[in-house]
Amino acid sequence: MQVGLAFAVAGAAVEVQATEPAPVPAAPFRRRGGELGLFADSSIASQLTLVGVGLRGGYFLRESVEIGGELQVTVLLASPTDPSQRPRAGDPGAAFRIAPMVQWIPLRTETFAAYLLAAVGPQVLGIRGGVLGHAVAAPGATIHLGGRVWLDLAIRFSLSFPGGRCRAAFSAPAAPGFCELQFGPQVGLLAAF
Repeated sequence: MQVGLAFAVAGAAVEVQATEPAPVPAAPFRRRGGELGLFADSSIASQLTLVGVGLRGGYFLRESVEIGGELQVTVLLASPTDPSQRPRAGDPGAAFRIAPMVQWIPLRTETFAAYLLAAVGPQVLGIRGGVLGHAVAAPGATIHLGGRVWLDLAIRFSLSFPGGRCRAAFSAPAAPGFCELQFGPQVGLLAAF
């Protein structure tokens, strides 16, 4: 009798374990998760071509809402077509940027996510260009490459402000195109954790 009761209890325990659902892996870009990534972007401003590289990281406060920051170095390359429009000696040749950012991911699956990113912060224009403001807005998408790695693709809109101080940092007539609204492609890799 005791042996039969022991088998019945063991069978019930096995049956209870079998009905519990297997743990589902957490979706990417979730609360208390984060990301760290590298990116490169480019845009054309009047007679200047801008090429930047940066580092971005953040922490998800809520499902699909991230706060963080980015560091970026942008090199200002002159157009070879018109020497009169090229920056002159002493004009900024690079911009160093740091910006707190917020990112919202309205659509996400296990392999794809669409996002909107906004950032505002200071930038230093070369050695003598001074400190200005810099704003960024970027609609983009991430595609899962495997493991924790995602491909990051976006269109990046940026603006330096105030416009008068930005233009005063340049002596070449075309260089103030840097001080207007710019946009261009961004590509990067990020790790979600």
